Amino acid sequence: MIRLKNLLLEGMTIDVANAIFADFGVPDASSLEKSKLKDYYVALVKKHHPDAGGSNSDMQYINAAYDVLKNSSKSSGYGSGDESWPHQKEYDDYFAHNTYQHQSHKRKSSPRDDGPKGWAQAGWSGGMPFSSDIYNKTFRDLNFCKKTAWEISGKPPFDKNHEYTFWNWDGHFFRGVFSVYAVPEKLFDISKMMVEWDNQNESAAVFVTQKNKPNKIYVVNVKGHKIDPPREFEHNSFNSNPGNDNSFINMLRK
Repeated sequence: MIRLKNLLLEGMTIDVANAIFADFGVPDASSLEKSKLKDYYVALVKKHHPDAGGSNSDMQYINAAYDVLKNSSKSSGYGSGDESWPHQKEYDDYFAHNTYQHQSHKRKSSPRDDGPKGWAQAGWSGGMPFSSDIYNKTFRDLNFCKKTAWEISGKPPFDKNHEYTFWNWDGHFFRGVFSVYAVPEKLFDISKMMVEWDNQNESAAVFVTQKNKPNKIYVVNVKGHKIDPPREFEHNSFNSNPGNDNSFINMLRK
């Protein structure tokens, strides 16, 4: 029997693709310029990829919808006159730039308890270990952020008590996200790295979650100002991604 999901993915229309992007917070996607559509797509990948707490199912729909929308959006060429490129090009471009996500994207699952140790492995959830390569020593390079965060924190143990995830909030959605090994005293300094790393998005605030407190989230940075002590919130997401709790998101927007 052919499943409805397969029909949606394989025979998706522009209207369906528009509806899917609207469900993920991007209305009228087919009317966007191609460059803007790509920006939204990358933001959705950052938020909904399984390595950021999303799901494989969400990414399947996002990828399929983007594949349809990019060919109907304004200025639909890639600049080379070749419109035959699949959506995987943009998807791979993003992961190639983001070492942390790139390594996660290609891995196969395996038990976390048997996993590698090291500052680069913050956020690891099984499978092939993350690369520790640093391509440039600026906060645009994720691994430089992760290594610097660990070092300025006094090189704490690689355990769940010292594993923090930073979430950039643009006023409407959580955008960029990365995990590091750190200590509470350095959370604000690391939040400034997040703003620099996720510079393609606005930053109204930076939130932090801790590995051993899955339903707690703290705001440490509001428009560059330190929140001391960090303000605590609770979310009821079904996983570790606070962006999956709609009531929490709506509360933040207000």
